[in-house]
Amino acid sequence: MTADARTHALCLLCRLALDATAINNGHVTIAFEDAFANLIDSVNSTQYDHELRLQLLRSVPASSTRLNCFRQRLAMAFFYEDSSFLTKQPVDLIILSDVAKHLRQPQFTIGQDTDYSNLAASVAILDIGLDNGNPPRSIVAIQSEDGFNKEVDSLAKAVKGRFMRIIDSGASHMLRTEAKDVLEALHCRLTFAVRTKQKPKANPFADPGVETSQLADSGAFMKAFLARQKENVQSDVRQA
Repeated sequence: MTADARTHALCLLCRLALDATAINNGHVTIAFEDAFANLIDSVNSTQYDHELRLQLLRSVPASSTRLNCFRQRLAMAFFYEDSSFLTKQPVDLIILSDVAKHLRQPQFTIGQDTDYSNLAASVAILDIGLDNGNPPRSIVAIQSEDGFNKEVDSLAKAVKGRFMRIIDSGASHMLRTEAKDVLEALHCRLTFAVRTKQKPKANPFADPGVETSQLADSGAFMKAFLARQKENVQSDVRQA
């Protein structure tokens, strides 16, 4: 049996275990336990820890708020290797600064000894667990939203730093390419989906801190730029 076939069979058994009617049948329970034990024994520990968990998560539907919350909890428990996440409240489930800190663990370090298959699976698990990043539900002050977006930017920067270090030239580096793609996809989702608003672009004609959206058109750009240059020239003349 191939690794993919074993993984799929285990996922089917896990979903069967959720059916109380089937599991309460003694004959089904015995067959289930034997099949599950044999399949687990045939899967190496590395695959069990990462790829199998990812396959299980992808098999869990997210068709309702409750199911999606369970899926998130399971993903974060896998990501942190901590079963306490299975009982955490949604508001405490995702702390972006903690995620960024956990990414500093050795298994996420890019180097000669990196297991890119495990890295890709772990990052994909994180992607499922993050969902929308748990932004502030009611933003009373703009500072809370800004603080959340800063944490998103910090995490996105950490993710980008990792995929930028991956050198995947050549067909012999397909695992590296796959891992890089997963990291890039997470970075894009953090930047364009998790962030509550578009990141302001640098504008050479605006004063520091002024967002591009605050200047209506290119005419306003140039007007602000020329006014600032005029002030600088007058200041230089007075000093002279």
